[in-house]
Formats: sequence, C-alpha cells, structure tokens
Amino acid sequence: MSITVNNLSYTHPDREVLFSGITFSVLSNGRTSLTGNNGTGKSTILKIIAGALPKTGGDISLTGSLCYVPQHSGQYNDITVAEALGIAEKISALDSILAGAGTEEDYNILNEDWDIEDRIAAAFRDWDLKEITVSEKMKNLSGGEKTKIFLAGISLLRPDIIVMDEPTNYLDRKTRKKLYRTIEDSHATILVVSHDRELLNLMDVTLKLTHQGINRYGGNYDFYKTIKDSERQALMDSIAEKEKSLRAARRTASEVLERKLKRDSRGDRKQRQEGVPRIMLKTIKDGAEKSCGNLRDNHTERIETAASEARELRSKLPPSHEMKIKLERSDIHKGKLLVFAKDINISYESEKPLWKNPLSVKIFSGDRIHISGDNGSGKSTLLRIITGELEPQCGTVERGTSSFIYVDQEYSFIDSSCTVIGQLEKFNTGDRPDHIVKTELHRFLFSETT
Repeated sequence: MSITVNNLSYTHPDREVLFSGITFSVLSNGRTSLTGNNGTGKSTILKIIAGALPKTGGDISLTGSLCYVPQHSGQYNDITVAEALGIAEKISALDSILAGAGTEEDYNILNEDWDIEDRIAAAFRDWDLKEITVSEKMKNLSGGEKTKIFLAGISLLRPDIIVMDEPTNYLDRKTRKKLYRTIEDSHATILVVSHDRELLNLMDVTLKLTHQGINRYGGNYDFYKTIKDSERQALMDSIAEKEKSLRAARRTASEVLERKLKRDSRGDRKQRQEGVPRIMLKTIKDGAEKSCGNLRDNHTERIETAASEARELRSKLPPSHEMKIKLERSDIHKGKLLVFAKDINISYESEKPLWKNPLSVKIFSGDRIHISGDNGSGKSTLLRIITGELEPQCGTVERGTSSFIYVDQEYSFIDSSCTVIGQLEKFNTGDRPDHIVKTELHRFLFSETT
C-alpha cells in the first residue's frame, strides 16, 4: 500500500520539459500532500501515478489497488457513472448471471463482487447521491455531483491507495466536512493535491514541487508554512544585512576618495607656492592620480563584490505569485435591469423539475451576486439560463444585454490546441497591441508564453 516515484520526468508534446528527476515515496497508510505553484506539474504527476497519462521517463511502483479522484471531469461527460467508476462490466456480468444467461467470462468478471449492487447503493447513500443511478450520463451531473461520484467510488471499491486532485473544488461545505472525516478515518495510503488548507492540515507529510525539483517536509501544511516563513525571514535578514554593508562600502569609498582629493589639492597649492619646478609638479600630479585610481579600484572591487552577494541572495527569494486582476467599468449605467427571469424551471432526463418551486431572478447592472447551495441544487444550471446558454422549459427570461462571459467549471471555452498567447489572441476582439496582450498575461503570471 505504498507509492514510489523514482526519477520521474514528463515532456510536453511540443518537447518542453515540465519536470525531470522527481523522486519521492508515500509510505503505507501515509497521508501526503503535493504542493507547488501553478504550472509546476502537480496534476500531471497525479495523472501519471493514476495511469491516466504516460510518463516520459522514470519509474512508478504501486503496491495495492488505486482509486483516482480527478480535478476536472469533463473528459467523462460522454460515459455513464458506472463506466466512470470502472464497474460497468461487473454490473453487466451480474445482470447476465441473474437473467440466467451468464457465461464463464461473466463469472470471472464478477469474481467475488456478488454484493456490488448493495455496495453501490450504500456508497451513493453515504455521499448523498441517492437519486443518481449508475446508468446516468456524467454530463447530466453538476461539478460537485461528479466529484461525489468519484468519492463514492472510494467507499465502493475500498482501495489501498487514494490519489486526489483538488477534491474539494466543487463540494459544498457539508460534503467537504464529510471528506475530512473520511480521510481521518481511512487506513489507505493517500496522496492529495489541493489548495484547501483544512484538507492539507490533515496530511502528515508535505512535498513541495518546484521547477528545480521536490522537497520533503515532515509535517502538515501549517508546519511547512512555518518552516518556509522562517527560511524566507532569515533570507530577508541576510539581504538586509548585505545591502547595509553595500551602502556602508559605497559611503566609505566616497568619503575616502573625497578626503584624498582634498589632500592632493592642498598639497598641489602648497608646492606651487613654494616654487617647485613644473616638471616635478607633473611627476607629483601623475603619482597622485595613479594613487587615486588605485584607491578607487580597490573600493570599486569591494562594492562590486558586496553588490554581487546581495544580488545572489535576492535571486534565492521565491517569486511573487499574486495575480493582478483589473475589471474594467461597464459603459452601462448602474441600476439598469439586465436579466429578469420569471417562474423558470427545467428538467433533465427525468421528468422531475430541478427546483421544487420555480425561480424568479432580477439582475441589475452593478450587482455583485453570490449563489450558494448544496451540490446538485442547480447553481450552474441557473447561471447557464441567465447567460442564455440554456433555455428554461417553463417561465420566461428577458435579457437587457447580449454581452456575457461565462466561465464554467470545466473551462470549456479554452481551445486546448492553442498556445497560451494564441488563446488570448482569440479573445482580442478589440485589436489591442501585442505589448498590451503580453502585459495582461504577465498579470496572470504567464511570464513566458509561446
């Protein structure tokens, strides 16, 4: 029940190396988080471990069965819940056997899982999925319901190893709490990628992935953060001390040179007053200039050494990773009615309406609205109706604008065949200059794009 990763590497199809030489292990029954900045390859490592993506090099050893909870589930939209959980063949085999048409292959496929239907029902009940069947298409489920399907798979399949990629992203508070309890009670080996600090603090070990490799910290996220903050503060103190020395060296050099020039100037005047021959004055002047040059060179060398040491220390500081988001003001005056949805409702494959009571919504320009609710309550459906991507089956929707931007859970508007800058150029309908486009990318931490 362990994970061993040795010298793992992955190269994108365009031959750009994402990471190489990654080595770590998760011991039996251990709980480990994999952290790191966006783009370092955390999700890619989990996909490789789960067998969802081929590695470029290195070795992975798993001892025990594995269950994978993916971050994005759009790739499962065209299959059923049973297929997503990998149990479709077992259910089909059981149906054939119970119908009296079972073959030897059906018995081999089912193996000892005669109680699989009861276990499915129990797992779905446990994760509040009682109204969902294994024949349901994944595309009909909300983001939170899709995640809960994979979490129910943990209860159903009882794996030795659990690998989870941002499992709390689409979960409501109640389900997140249940996931925390499940992890605390589990005896499985767990590897998780997440930005959820509460989840990260349930881990025993923190792995930090950077473009230089991977570092191990023997504790949860708070422990790791304390260590990193101490390291950063120590580095900042060293930089401050080095810059203080640099300022002192520059000040000393300036003062020493100024005193030397004043002494030389006084000596020159005195020698002229005493009638020293002109040829001797030139010799003395040349010697003074040479001495002054040597003095300047000595101090310049010291200053450059101190400046180089300060630059080296500053280069060790981790880069700032704070996105700078600027939302332009709308030309529409505040208070204009943009959307008026009256008595709307919708049904999917079943005839049961999504909402017990039809919804009525008014949205005015300038509004800032937060929609909350349990997984499966229809939050995403309501957004799709508001933006016109989906029409209700009853009720009416009046829209005072046709200008909408809808960022769905799967980022489906992204063209995966495009480069980052190519994708942004598709949205550049206002023909903004290249330097403006690249500035926008930089604000969102894309410093190098192709």
